[in-house]
Amino acid sequence: MDKTEENPLVALVVDDDPAMVAYLRKSLETQGFEVIPAESAEDALSALSESPADIIILDWMLPKMSGIELLTKLKSTSMWRSIPVIMVTVKENMSDGEAGLAAGAHDFIK
Repeated sequence: MDKTEENPLVALVVDDDPAMVAYLRKSLETQGFEVIPAESAEDALSALSESPADIIILDWMLPKMSGIELLTKLKSTSMWRSIPVIMVTVKENMSDGEAGLAAGAHDFIK
């Protein structure tokens, strides 16, 4: 995946914490990504339906549908299954990260 100024890579950031979204946005934009924020799994699915993402940064704990439920849905949908997903969790439990990897996440950040 090569980025250019005309066609930057797109990162979908799915997190209901505005401070975390702002932090991730700043970090990703300095690396040349265009960032699309989504506060919920439903918002993420809507955003993906409108515009494809090159990578998804996904919070584990979301309202209504959890991050792991969204990940499972993404990996079972042919047009989204190849998008790399990085799970983000504030939990100290390593089994959460392992569960995310087992569900199809490429990596996780604690």
